[in-house]
Amino acid sequence: MKGSALYRMKDKDSYDIYAVAGFYRGGPKAASAAFLASLTNAGREKAIRGALREIRDAFSSETSQGPVAVARFMGSDDARLDSYRRLKMFLEDIPY
Repeated sequence: MKGSALYRMKDKDSYDIYAVAGFYRGGPKAASAAFLASLTNAGREKAIRGALREIRDAFSSETSQGPVAVARFMGSDDARLDSYRRLKMFLEDIPY
């Protein structure tokens, strides 16, 4: 979703998503469990679903915008594959 209000499509934003979802409490599975446990505000469900949809789109493949932006931000092509794999693991447990 190019130019969306929810996801700015900046390299640093992709890196921040990777860092939180990939490393919080030791890894993507712990991060997704903590994320799900924090979802108590039902009034925000529409916004959360939209944001997660955009993150899924941005990290849908190794060559999609998210992993490419992470690699550019970190100056490492290894980060591209790592960010894709970590986000994939994080999102597997998110039912939205």
